[in-house]
Amino acid sequence: MNKIGKAKWDDGYSTIRDKGEIGFIDFKDDKSLSGYDFSEEGPVLIYAPFPFISGIPQSIIVGDTSKCSITIENTTSEPVELWGVRIFCSNPADSFTVSLMEPPTRRSDVRLMQGFLEAFSLEDRVLQPHQTLTIWLSCKPKEIGLHTSVVYFDVGDERIERVVFLLAEDKVSQSLAANKPYARTPRRKQFTADAYLESSRPSRTTNRGIKYMLPEFEIPKDVRELLENKQVPIILSKGLTRENYSNYFSTLLIMEELHLEKEMRCYNMEGISLRRKGPQLLALEVLGLAEKRPSLVHGDRVFAKVISGSAFEDTSCEGYIYRVEADEVLLRFSREFHTSHWNGKLYNIWFSYNRVNMRRLYHAIQAAESIEPGLLFPSQSTNRSLMERISFEPFASTLNEEQIHSVDMILNCRGAPPYVIYGPPGTGKTMTLVEAILQIYISRKNARILVCAASNSAADHVLD
Repeated sequence: MNKIGKAKWDDGYSTIRDKGEIGFIDFKDDKSLSGYDFSEEGPVLIYAPFPFISGIPQSIIVGDTSKCSITIENTTSEPVELWGVRIFCSNPADSFTVSLMEPPTRRSDVRLMQGFLEAFSLEDRVLQPHQTLTIWLSCKPKEIGLHTSVVYFDVGDERIERVVFLLAEDKVSQSLAANKPYARTPRRKQFTADAYLESSRPSRTTNRGIKYMLPEFEIPKDVRELLENKQVPIILSKGLTRENYSNYFSTLLIMEELHLEKEMRCYNMEGISLRRKGPQLLALEVLGLAEKRPSLVHGDRVFAKVISGSAFEDTSCEGYIYRVEADEVLLRFSREFHTSHWNGKLYNIWFSYNRVNMRRLYHAIQAAESIEPGLLFPSQSTNRSLMERISFEPFASTLNEEQIHSVDMILNCRGAPPYVIYGPPGTGKTMTLVEAILQIYISRKNARILVCAASNSAADHVLD
C-alpha cells in the first residue's frame, strides 16, 4: 500500500479506497465553480477546469474525447507537497480521467497514442518554489446528458476540491437546442364582464324534456375572496366528518372551479379580428383548438370587447358558439354587434367555461345530505370471517380461460386487493370486469359495489 500523504499529522492514508458518490449538484449555486476565491485556498493556486460559457456548462459531443488543462501553481518560495490528485467521483461512473500528458487526438501519431497513460489518480510529487504543474482532465461521454465529476487535490495539510460539469450532446439534441434565450410569456390580462350586451343562446336541436332544471350554484362572494387571497377556509382545516360532508366537498369544488377559471384565462386573446362567415356568424381562429386547448363546445359563452373606434368601446358583448370546426369557432352576438362590425376590427376576446358539469357535482353533493349516513361513512367491523371458496358458472359463454381465471381470483379474494385487469385493446377487459361484478352481486348479497369509469362513454360501455 503506497502512502501518499497525511490526513492528520499522525494518520496515514492511501490511494486505495472506495469510490465516492455524487448526488444532485446545482451548478448555479456551487461555489467551487463560480464563487471561490484563490486567495482563501492557500499558497497553491488550482485553476478550475472546463469553465462555464455564458453561465452554462460547456457542450461536448458523444464519442469524442474532451480535454482541459488544469494549472497547479506554487506561489511560495518554499517547496509544497502535492500528496495526490484523484477523481473522487464521477457521474456517469468512470467518465473522467486525469493524466500528466495531453490526451492525443484521432489524428495523433500512433506512438503517442500507445505511450499515453490515463488514470483516476496521480501519485504524489513536490512542487518546487514558484513551480507550475499542468495536468489534464479528460471526458469521453458514451451517452447524452449532464456529466459531473469531483476532483480532489491534496496539497500540504489541505484538500482542495473542483467540481466539473459537461453537457454531452449528439447531433439530434443539438438540432433541438433553443435558438434564443427563454422569455417568459407575459401574463394574460384578466377581462371581466360584470355588465354586458346580451345575446340569444343557440336553440337545441332536440327537446330533451327536462322537467327539473339544475340550480345555478353560484360561488359565494366571501368564499371566492378568501380563496383568491390564498387563504384556506376553516371548513377544510377541520377535516371531513359526517356533519360537514356537504360543506367540505362543496368548498373543494369551489377551489376546483376557481382553478378552471384561471386556466381559461390563459386563452384570453388581445387584438384579435373576427371574420364574417355567412350573414349571421363570425369566425374566430383559435390556436390549439384541435388539441382541446381550450376545450370549446356548442353553446359555450364568449365575450368580446372592441379595442377602439366603436359605440360599444366600453361595453362587453356576449356571444355564443354556434359551431366548432378544426381550428376556428363560429360565433353569434347581438344584432347591434353584427351591425357595427367590419372585417379588420380588433377585439379583446375571452371565454367562459361551461359550468354544467360543475353544477352537476354541486347537485350530487347536495343530494348526498339525504342519503343514509352509513352509506358514506360505513362502520368498520373488527370481526374476521372465513371465506369459503366460491365456484361459479359464467354468465357469458364466450369467456376464455384467462378471463375465467381472473374472475375466480377476484371472487375468491386471492391475494390482496386492488386487482388490476390489464391487456391490449380488444382482449376482453371490460367483459371480464362485468362478469366479476355480476358474480360478486350474485354470491355476496351484502357487498357494496361502486362502478366508476373515466368518461360517460366508458360508463355506457360497461352497462352495455
